[in-house]
Amino acid sequence: MGWLHGWLGFMVGLILVCIFMTGTLAVFDREFTQWMEPEISPDVSAFDPISLDKLRPAILALQQKGENPVLDLPSTRDPYLRLIHFDGMEFVEDTFNPSTGLPLHARQTAGGTFFFDLHANMRYGVTGVMVIMLAGLCLMVILLSGIIIHMRKIFTDLLLVRPFAPRLRAWMDVHVLAGVPFLPFALFMAYSGTVIHSRAILPAVSYTSCISALFEPAKPQKPTQPPELPKPKNRHAPLKNPPPPLTSLTQIFKDASHTLGEGQAGRLLFNNKKIFVTRRDSSGPELTEEYVTFDRIDGHFLSYVSHTGIVARTNQIMRGLHFARWAGTEMRWLYFMAGLSGVVMMGSGLVLFLIKRRETSKNLMMFRLGEGLAIATLTGLPLAVLSYLWANRILPETLPARAIAEAHIFGAVWGMAALCGLCFSLFRRSVVAWKINIWAFSIMGAGILPLDILTRPSFTPFHIPTAFAAVDMIALLLAFLSFQGARRL
Repeated sequence: MGWLHGWLGFMVGLILVCIFMTGTLAVFDREFTQWMEPEISPDVSAFDPISLDKLRPAILALQQKGENPVLDLPSTRDPYLRLIHFDGMEFVEDTFNPSTGLPLHARQTAGGTFFFDLHANMRYGVTGVMVIMLAGLCLMVILLSGIIIHMRKIFTDLLLVRPFAPRLRAWMDVHVLAGVPFLPFALFMAYSGTVIHSRAILPAVSYTSCISALFEPAKPQKPTQPPELPKPKNRHAPLKNPPPPLTSLTQIFKDASHTLGEGQAGRLLFNNKKIFVTRRDSSGPELTEEYVTFDRIDGHFLSYVSHTGIVARTNQIMRGLHFARWAGTEMRWLYFMAGLSGVVMMGSGLVLFLIKRRETSKNLMMFRLGEGLAIATLTGLPLAVLSYLWANRILPETLPARAIAEAHIFGAVWGMAALCGLCFSLFRRSVVAWKINIWAFSIMGAGILPLDILTRPSFTPFHIPTAFAAVDMIALLLAFLSFQGARRL
């Protein structure tokens, strides 16, 4: 069990740290988006359904370019109208006033959705989903083997903290103390995430028929002409035929609210034939995925879709508890703290693995490569997150493809931090790499607060507890902790 826990934990832990860290940040994805749009005041008027009709020209303009936009309705966490579309490289949002429907001019950014995409699929489509699902399966094995290893002395280890003990013992205390209190949370996140993406490696096909087909003689097929390859499509080229006109969105919203319930309509999706209105994700701990469809031209009711079977309801509960879109502020902070404890648990496990093998394996190339990857993960990813926030405020607001430029800076900084860790580790100077990256994180984290003050138009001396204050204060706290850590290295 010790061998399984250690080796599997280190190899998969490099990916799991990234998944848990980005998932923890994605808990407050909407709040990050607000911080990254400083031009928009957090105080806005109440939502007026009449404002929806003011957005019809913007929707038609996007459909004329070949897009199928999505309109997010205001909520408690995000009180704006957001028109979401794909610009060819990144999903971007156009923000509108919820009472008047007039555009709120803000810088183009991927916002907190960037962290959600990293957590859900590593921004790599189906392949990324498969990697994350396999990592979730491995996480369950790692956690269960860890429980077996520490079963005898779990209460003693949990109540005994020795920060000034020898380094190996101190890191073990951190590993156990961070892992045990939120162990049910980590197990559930691993299990529910695996269930949610199970179709990635368990497709809905009949395996019996596949096996039977292996023993059946192949039927001769008539030669056919190869199909003509489709011509590349320019996403931004105007359509030859303009999209059909849009009916009144105000009336669509009222009719959908009558079917789904007052205040339960959360999102409108558009194509050239229909308008889909889905139930609000925050309506409860179940992501029901209920929706109502209307004809886009005359607005007449077409269908109401709801999944009520046992399997469907179980999947809805799993998704709802995993994504926590229903949770209030207090519950979100609990998810955030549990996610941070998971990052600390897995990060300390990586360090423990290296400490135990340093004396016997420090001259091996594989050990130095492993330590370099650990440095890239544990220090490079947090540094890249801070660089993403810095890029949001420093890049010119009129920069073309600004959202993808932020993502490129995130990747470039992470790559440089990884290169630093690998180079110094290969030359047996890994402590230097740890110090460089941690000092850089400390300086950039401490600079988030003055950066916000200098670049936010709506800043006031009375820094009320909003998304802006939360991001600034947490960055400052983490900068202080990393400063203390760098001093002790």
